[in-house]
Amino acid sequence: MEIGGFQEEKTDCICPESAELVIRHAQGTVENFFFRYKHTLGNGLLARGYESQKREARIGCNVLNRMAELGKPESQAIVGE
Repeated sequence: MEIGGFQEEKTDCICPESAELVIRHAQGTVENFFFRYKHTLGNGLLARGYESQKREARIGCNVLNRMAELGKPESQAIVGE
């Protein structure tokens, strides 16, 4: 089953609680994305036509992805002496 663009992971675990946690994590990730989108770019789309709305949403997603990329720290491996 697909939840908001995330594929539900099938586990070989016996306990159903573990599978439910995987689904909740994916759902929380999607909800977090939409919160960031609405908070940064507004609660609705300005374009009137369907194709223009799709284009506007795609541009908004690219903006959020670029902002997230700029905010990531550059990591370097520290080699012990």
